[in-house]
Amino acid sequence: MKKFFGALIAAALLMVLLPSTHAFATDGRKIAKGVSIGPVDVSGMDIREAENAVTAYVDELASRKITLSAGDGRQMEFDGAEIGLYWSNTGVVEDAFLLGHEGNVVQRYKALKDLEHEGHKYDISFGYEKEAVSEIVNRCAEAFNQERKEYSLTKTAEGFKITDGQTGYIVDHDQSLSSIEDFIQNRLISGGDSVDLLIVADVP
Repeated sequence: MKKFFGALIAAALLMVLLPSTHAFATDGRKIAKGVSIGPVDVSGMDIREAENAVTAYVDELASRKITLSAGDGRQMEFDGAEIGLYWSNTGVVEDAFLLGHEGNVVQRYKALKDLEHEGHKYDISFGYEKEAVSEIVNRCAEAFNQERKEYSLTKTAEGFKITDGQTGYIVDHDQSLSSIEDFIQNRLISGGDSVDLLIVADVP
């Protein structure tokens, strides 16, 4: 029986000494000053407030129009909502909260001082429905691909007539998907709104 009560006491002490992030979120403490997630300053927020703020920002991004360009004025638009754009690394909110809140007194003090002088920015990562993006690229290919025409030689009364061929242009599906992925992860936040599709020449 003594061992049983001893185990209960030890478990209770462990919960007090090592509270979960959820407990941190409800104990009144806030994210330290100088912390941001992407361009969103989450200083002074609790976890739920920070999650709501970043989610609202990503929702705003998802409403922006993105233009896919194949050159010569050939363009197609879509927005993040069409591809199910969402914030994928939501766990950074807990990391942000723990800055200056974990470790011993000296470690917490040093972390807070570092934040005062340098701040700390967590990147936002995005997820999306890859099949939806693939379908958009397929629509671009249907609209923009230009068929190759071969040179031809025709016999006429005057001799032979050569008809010039025509270079074809094809949207490279896989490389264009890679360009869109790079845009979403690295340039969407900075305000970019256009992606150049990779076009391959199909020479006769």
